[in-house]
This record gives sequence, C-alpha cells and structure tokens, in this order.
Amino acid sequence: MIPENDKDIKIFGKEKKSQAFDILNIVNTLDEQRENNNVKKAKELGQELAKVCFSDEFIASLNSEYTKNGDCKIQLLSLVFFAVKASMNLFLPSPVLFPICEDAFYEELQSQKPKFYSEMIQNPSLSFYYLSLRKETNQVDIEIAKDFAKFCNKENDDKYIKEGQRIYNFILNFVSQLIKDKNFTN
Repeated sequence: MIPENDKDIKIFGKEKKSQAFDILNIVNTLDEQRENNNVKKAKELGQELAKVCFSDEFIASLNSEYTKNGDCKIQLLSLVFFAVKASMNLFLPSPVLFPICEDAFYEELQSQKPKFYSEMIQNPSLSFYYLSLRKETNQVDIEIAKDFAKFCNKENDDKYIKEGQRIYNFILNFVSQLIKDKNFTN
C-alpha cells in the first residue's frame, strides 16, 4: 500500500497557528509603536502614574474618609493601584504598550516607594479585583466596589460599596484623560 498525503487529516483538532507568525506580528507592532513614539509615551505615562497617583496630594484629592483609617487606607491604595493598572490595559491604544507602561510604573514605584511597592504586589486583594474585572457583567465597577467593601470588613455595606465604585471610576477617568493628553498615535 502506498502512503497517501494525509495533510488534510486533522486527528488532534484545529491546526495551531504558527508561533513564529504570532511573534512576528508582535515584533512588527512593537516596531510600529516605537517608530510613532508610542513606546516612549507609554514609558513616560507609567512613570507619571506612579509619581502622581500615589502622592499624598493625589490620595488626599480622592476626598475619602478612608485615607485616615489605617486598615481601609491600604485597601483604598490597593484599589487605586488596581484601577491604574486596569486603566492602562483598557485605554492604551495597543496591547503591546501595556507591559511597557506597566514596567515603567513598577520601576518608578519600586524606586520611589519600595515598601509600598512590596505591599502592593503582595496584596491578595488584587487577585480578587482581577476576578471581578473578568466577570461577565455590565457592572464591573460595582463588583470591584463590593470587593473593596469586603476587604474593609464592611461586606454589603452600601456606603463602602459606593465609595469603592466612586474611587474606581474616578481613577479610570483620570488615567483615560492622561492617556488622551499624551496624544498616542493610533
């Protein structure tokens, strides 16, 4: 029996895309983003977000009574930290810019506030916020706000939920505006 050409027989399911092709697309996109100056802008944005969003003035501008309560203050800061990162991911014009912006954000925070940086990256609440972000709902901000209330030991407390929602949306709007002001090329 003569072996037939069996390339059209797919025993294990769909044919996988070439990994080299995916990497080539990423490299090409990154080169385009570098050429149009978006990589530089993403780095600057990450640094600026780290400096601004965790300054005493900015935290005070949130006008939250929880900035004075020790237990809730760390939860408020972790909500801000999460919202800043979520905003980068949501509003940057290309997905390849997110890790660049995030790295610059981390490096700046680690340089300026190493203890705070360590607390934030080890804070377990971030995992729960990410899970809420991935829920299939039109009210992600409320899901995240419910998590905030829970982490402040005020689960189902409308006052805490509303405050968490307000802060989350404030950060999203703030970061979105900063990204617009950077004039990224699309």
